[in-house]
Amino acid sequence: MMLASVVSDLKGRLSQTVYLLPLLNGLAHYEELDLRFGRERVMGGLCHIGVSLSEHGEVLHDNSSQVFTFGARDSAQRGSCELLHEDLLRANFNAKLSSDIIQDVWEKYMMLTAYAATTCLMQSSIGIIVAARVAVRFCLKRSRSAARSQSTTSAVRAPNFAITLSICLPSQGQQSQHRCFGIC
Repeated sequence: MMLASVVSDLKGRLSQTVYLLPLLNGLAHYEELDLRFGRERVMGGLCHIGVSLSEHGEVLHDNSSQVFTFGARDSAQRGSCELLHEDLLRANFNAKLSSDIIQDVWEKYMMLTAYAATTCLMQSSIGIIVAARVAVRFCLKRSRSAARSQSTTSAVRAPNFAITLSICLPSQGQQSQHRCFGIC
């Protein structure tokens, strides 16, 4: 619903030389943005940050992860991505220019879905679940199967990053649906 509102607000306000760089979780938004603005204008991006909101609405950083990954989804975007990367290298976080951004988006999607499934299924924080890594690996394999069945990339690699991240998450971590709603 929020995406539709943003798309509506942006439609007609952007010059033809502007690129969009969405940083939403998942992949569904790309289809709508591509339809409205053209695939050649929609770059790919994601962030790896562990944050939550306090009861007062303050953003709390739950870990030290600060990775901003982006890349071209269309060959015409490559030059702009390289210029953006040069600028971002001066920032105080890890900026990664991806050579295969859709692969990276799928990997994050697999990690988040396995994280959500594991913490919701076990009704616990990841720290308690880490001792039962078999459950995390099972959920990651199922997420990878789902990604492979839907992905247009040649192959979805094994989720090594997701496995490593799931093992290194803060011990009281919970995926946002579990944390925000307390239900799954």
